[in-house]
This record gives sequence, C-alpha cells and structure tokens, in this order.
Amino acid sequence: MFRLRRYFLIVGGGAFLCFTLLFTYASYLHDRNNLKHFGERENITLAGYLSTLLIDTLKTYTARNLPSERAQLLEQPEIKLIDRFLSDFSEKYPILKVKVFDLQGQTIYSTVKKEVGVQKGMNTGLKSAAIDSRPHSEMAFKDEITSLSGSLFKRAIVETYIPVLSEDNKVIAVFELYSDVTELVTKSNQALLIFLILQSVGYIILFILLYIVVKRADSMIKSQYYQLNESHALLKDAKVNLEKTVQERTNELSETVKRLESEIVERKNKEEKIHHLAHHDTLTGLFNRFSLEIKLEQAIAQNTRSNKQLAILFIDLDRFKIINDTLGHKAGDHLLVKVSEKLKALCQRQTDIVARIGGDEFVIVLSELTSPTFAALTGTALVQVLSLPVEYGKHELLTSPSIGIAIYPDDGESIDTLLKNADTAMYHVKESGRANFQFYTRSMNKLIEEKMLLEKELRTAIKENSFELYYQPQICTIEKRICGVEALIRWNHPTMGFISPERFISIAEESKLILDIGTWVIDQAFRQIISWNTQGYKDIRMAINVSAKQLESSSFVSNIEHKLKQYQVKPDLIELEVTESSAMVNPEEAISKLQEIRDLGIELAIDDFGTGHSSLSYIQKLPINNLKLDRSFVMDVEHNKNNASICLATISLAHSLGFKVVAEGVENKLQSQYLQDINCDILQGFYFSKPKPAQELEKLLNEDISNLLETDT
Repeated sequence: MFRLRRYFLIVGGGAFLCFTLLFTYASYLHDRNNLKHFGERENITLAGYLSTLLIDTLKTYTARNLPSERAQLLEQPEIKLIDRFLSDFSEKYPILKVKVFDLQGQTIYSTVKKEVGVQKGMNTGLKSAAIDSRPHSEMAFKDEITSLSGSLFKRAIVETYIPVLSEDNKVIAVFELYSDVTELVTKSNQALLIFLILQSVGYIILFILLYIVVKRADSMIKSQYYQLNESHALLKDAKVNLEKTVQERTNELSETVKRLESEIVERKNKEEKIHHLAHHDTLTGLFNRFSLEIKLEQAIAQNTRSNKQLAILFIDLDRFKIINDTLGHKAGDHLLVKVSEKLKALCQRQTDIVARIGGDEFVIVLSELTSPTFAALTGTALVQVLSLPVEYGKHELLTSPSIGIAIYPDDGESIDTLLKNADTAMYHVKESGRANFQFYTRSMNKLIEEKMLLEKELRTAIKENSFELYYQPQICTIEKRICGVEALIRWNHPTMGFISPERFISIAEESKLILDIGTWVIDQAFRQIISWNTQGYKDIRMAINVSAKQLESSSFVSNIEHKLKQYQVKPDLIELEVTESSAMVNPEEAISKLQEIRDLGIELAIDDFGTGHSSLSYIQKLPINNLKLDRSFVMDVEHNKNNASICLATISLAHSLGFKVVAEGVENKLQSQYLQDINCDILQGFYFSKPKPAQELEKLLNEDISNLLETDT
C-alpha cells in the first residue's frame, strides 16, 4: 500500500539537506562578496580623506625626487608630524600602515620606517594608479603583516592605491593605505552562522508541521484505500459491462463512419467532377469557354501591369466536318483528342492557356510577349504539326488549321473584341486557302461587314425572288450546233447593280443559303426546259451546277426525283455539274450519291477538272458522263505549249475512260480550231456567246453557227 509518510521523509529530508548546503554556500559567497566590496569602498573613502590631509606635505619633498634627500626626508618635522597623526588616527580607525611610491614602485614614504626605499613589484593596484591615474582597492588574507603597532598574524586586509597628481594633473606618486578588516570578517561569519542556525530551526519546525499534516492525510488515504478497493470491485463489473457496450457502439460507429467516409469521398469526387466539368471540356480535358474568359481576364490584367503584349490564336480545323460525317463521330472525337494533345505539347509555358470553345474550334492565349514574333512562330509550328496525318484504325485523318491571331492591346482591350477579331482573321485564312495563319488587320472588318451585308441581302433576295438565270450555249463539234446550255445564276441588286456569283456564292455556301438558292435554280431550270420543249427545242440539254453542300444533303436526290416528276422532264435532258474538289473530299460517299442520281437517268459532269486533287483511281469509279476542262488550261492554248499538252492529255485520258470533254473559256477562233483538232467534244465560251437571258438565247438557237466552227485547211 502506498505510504505517504515514508516518501515524505525521504524526499523532504533529502531536499532539506541539499537546500541547506546550497543556501549556506550561496549565503557565504554573497556575504563574502559584500564584505569585500564594502571594505574596498570604505578604504577608498578613507584613503582619499587621508591623502587630502597628508599629500600636500608629501608633495613638497616628493617633487624633488632626489635619492640623496630621501633619507633626510624621514627626519623632517613635517614627516614626524604625519607619523604622529597616523598613529593617533589608527587608534580610532583600523589603519595598519600608509605608503607612498614613486612611479617606478620604490617606497618614498612608509609608516614602517624599514620599508622606505624598498622596491615594490608593479602589481595591479600600483599599475592602475601610476599608469591609468585611477584609484584601485582589493582585499587579501595574509598570515603575517608589519603594521604601525608591529607584526600582526592571520589578518584580512584591504589595500588601496590612489594616484598623487601635480598641479598640472600629472601622476608624480602613488599613495597606498592598508586597512584591517579582520574583526569585520569575523563578525560577518558569526552573523552568517546565527542566520543559518535560525534558518535550520525554522525549516525543521516547518518540516514537523508538514509531517503532521502528511501523517493525517496518510491516515485518511489509508481509510479511503479500503473503500476504493470495494468501489473498485463494483467498478470492475461495471467496466466489463461498459466495455462491452462501448465495443458494440464502437462497431456501430465504425460502420457508420465508414459509410459516411464513402459518401463524403463520393460527394467530394462528384463536386470535383462537377467543378471540372464546369471549367473543362469533357472530351479533351482542355479549358472550356467559361474558364477561358476567366483566365483571359486575369491574363489581360497581368499583362497590363507588366506592360507586355498578349496574343490570342483562334484555331479552326479544316475539313473536320467531312471527317466527322464520313467516318463517324468517334473518328472526329479521336481527331479532336489528338489535336488537343499536340496543342498542349506545343504550349508548355505556365502562362499559356489552351481551350476548346466548341466543335473544332480551339483558342490559345500566349501571355507576357514583348513582340508578336513569338505568336508568329507558334502559328507556324501549329500549321506544321496539325497538318500531319492522324492514324485512326486503317484510316489516316487529314486536317489542317486555319489560325487567326489578335494582339492585345493593339487589336482590342476587351475579351469579346479580341476573340471576335481573332475569329475574323481566322475566317480570312479560310477564304485565302486555309492551312495557314494570319494576324488581324482593321481592313478585315470591312470585308466581314461586306459579307454580313451580302448575306443579309441574299436572304432578302431569296424571299423576294430577285435572282435570274442566264444561259451560255455549249457547241457540239461533231454536229456543229448548240446541243446544250449551262444555267448560270445572276443577281441584279436594286442599288448595288449586278453582283458577281464569285462574291455571293461563297457566302451562300458558308451560311448554307446555297441550299435554298440551289433549289430555286433547279426549279427555274426545269421550268425553262419545259418552256423550250413547248417551243420546239426538244433536244437541248440543261447543265446545272451543284454545290458540295447540296451534294451532302440527305434529301438532295429525293428532291431531284420529285422535280422530275413534278415537271415531267426527261432525265437525259438534265446534266448536273459537280466540282472536282467536292467530289474528291469523300470519294466513297460521292460515288454512292452520284450513282443514285445516275440511276434516275440524269447525266453527270465533273466541273473544273484538273484544278483539284484528282485521283484517277476514284475518277474512273465515278458514274460520270463528261469532264469539263477548266478555262485556265484553255487560256492561251494557241501559244502556250504546256496548256496545249495538258488539254491534249486530258482529252485523250477522258476518251480512254469513255467520257466526253467540255472545254470552257473558249475566247477566239484559234483556240476553237486547236480544240477541234484534238477531238474535244463540246466547246463553250465567249467566242460563241456570253451567258444570256432565255429570250435572247432563243434567237441564237434559231441561227446557224456552223461558220464559227470552220477550220483553216
């Protein structure tokens, strides 16, 4: 059982012994130090007092400083008067002796006569007074010392040195005073002993009182101990039951905590996913438009503070829709992911921002620029890298970027303005041939405004039926007559006059208004065929141009079939002209679509042959009847050997494949003669007639044009 008294005695007694020893030693050192300093201070005061009384007398003799006179000095009446004074003074004060030294440490004067003339070593006190001109006092314990009264034993002495100054404040001697503090030390030690005895008695009394208290507390603890044992037994049983209950509750809480942890992790993951979805593109992982605007706003603020430029690169992938439509959305998504990986690989600076803002449109932000040169280098690298083929199964996905670049703050200071201007520059690249980049210029806005105005006027023209069809004759070289016409749309605007198809057809393609325009052209052309048939012109074939957008339309073939039935037009009087580039975009789909048209009995022609990226392996598979030789090869054919060779090779190739050839752009007789000489089937151009309205063309249908086909023999 725990015994409080036993530990109290051991710990308390040990503590008392240690405390007494430490306190005794500390008290001794403190008293000794105080006594020492007290004796030194008192002695300096006493020495100063004596030096004031005696030093003037001594100065008179010490100033001479003549060794021959020092013996006589001791016999002077004034010196004897000093000795008597000091002897009387020592009866009241504990003065042992007084000395005066010169600056070399030789005794000039001493109350102990035998010490006069004795050389003293230059100790610390003597040096301090003689050299530093400072009083010095120190305490020492000596077994024996010679004093005024004779030899003394076992003495505590205080030695004080005071410099003696001349009238010009120079040290000429040192005054030394010996004081006896033995009695003071003895009394101090006695007082210390009495203090320690009283302290010990007080501690013992305190110890006894505490022991009584501890003993009583020990008895109380002992009685409580037995009660605690009884309570402990009861608590032990309660503890077992409590532990069992706690364990059960702990298991229940653990399961609850685990379930909550799963729910928290799941909720946190959902929140992170929602946050990621809110700020990133789901397919590529790039920033979305929302994040782009936030980060772009921060970048603009940063570049404003650092007085740097910022470049926005607006990227649109060329021919993406074709890939998406022909190979499926998985192929398109695969291409977008690969493009995003290339963009991130090229833009690895911490300040670079890469975002996908929709479809095949990406935006790159280059911050902290000192000039647009870095943006141009980045644009060059993007064109090269994004133009490389991307493998997808057995296919190679070929695309290229059209990139518009806007510079902050030159091209705008707001996010909307910068993005709009970069987008404008990108569309300018699209119109200029694609697969390139271009910086925004203010003149582009004018072009965009003109396009927007033309698009608006186009919509109005469609509603108000403001278009006209002109017809250019096609001359058969064998029959030497007009065997067909090409229907060409014309737009006579009420204020802008005649607008060239080259200006508005591309806008109609972009805005998809070409579908409405194409429907109108087919409807008008079919009406005209019926009108001419009624007038007796029954074998004139009508060539109608078809755009890529029309060919892509899923309802195009069914609409043609509907028009044939509606107007009761013979299919062999209709020829649809498809450009080489639109047919070669997706040859497999083109073959399928064109075959459906051929199955209706309509003839097909490839327009502008030789200007696109032809593939003979696909050309021969296309269900076409005619090839139209582009006017760029016919031009200057009578003088240009290269053009002449191309025309000859093309006609020979077409004939070998079973196609007829229509040469457009025939401007003079020499061109006509050469093309007839190399067996071109049909000629078309200004040499025969410009495109004319139907009524004017009808006059030409009644004329004999064989003379225009005569050749010089």
